[in-house]
Amino acid sequence: MFTDLPANDAFCGFVTWMAQNAVTLGCQVLDANNRRYCPDDFVTRKQMAAFMARLGRDTAFADG
Repeated sequence: MFTDLPANDAFCGFVTWMAQNAVTLGCQVLDANNRRYCPDDFVTRKQMAAFMARLGRDTAFADG
């Protein structure tokens, strides 16, 4: 899914879920087959707002 997040990373499953559910878009798209997640970068408040807004679109979370 992301070229900079190894499949054996302890958080890969969580990041994969976030990507499959459009909560995260990654940090950089180099081309269709080369997307980066930047797993060690800090998250800004505006990036977290985008995560939360995307997560809120999921009716399972919106309905509690």
